[in-house]
Amino acid sequence: MGAPGMTVASLASDGDWIYLRLNQEKRFYKKRSGRGLFKKMVHIPVTIQDMVQVLGGKIPLMPHGSAALIDNDPGHSTYALELKDKWGRVSQRIFFSSDTDHPLGFERLETDGSVSYRVEFREMINLEQYRLPRYLVVSGAKGESFELSVDKYWLNQPLPSSRFILNPQK
Repeated sequence: MGAPGMTVASLASDGDWIYLRLNQEKRFYKKRSGRGLFKKMVHIPVTIQDMVQVLGGKIPLMPHGSAALIDNDPGHSTYALELKDKWGRVSQRIFFSSDTDHPLGFERLETDGSVSYRVEFREMINLEQYRLPRYLVVSGAKGESFELSVDKYWLNQPLPSSRFILNPQK
């Protein structure tokens, strides 16, 4: 958010295209949804496909050969599920609350073990049978981040693909 109540940007994707409208600058971008485009836009190596899964209440999983539960914060109320690739390197950690067993967020790791990016669920809501993020923070390895606040979810609505397209402001 920019000024109180003002949306800084709007972002949409229909799977083929990514649309970005910067409201204060009155700039509009339409780009083919290729590998790495979203990373170029937000400077964090998260994909649009990952964000769609996150907004749908899912945690995008890395391919893995094994998993292990670890005590993430000894003496505190969290634990983590570590996913390891076929060479035994940790590729992802999913953090859970010990009190509720609900996910608190996850982080993707590089092959050297450093964090590629992290998603933190700051506020969740329950709608019908779904647990969905209302407010989340996505951060990169160098401190870059963005916050995402969801005002409304419409569940199980038949929508034409044109609803996932932004147009320039007039």
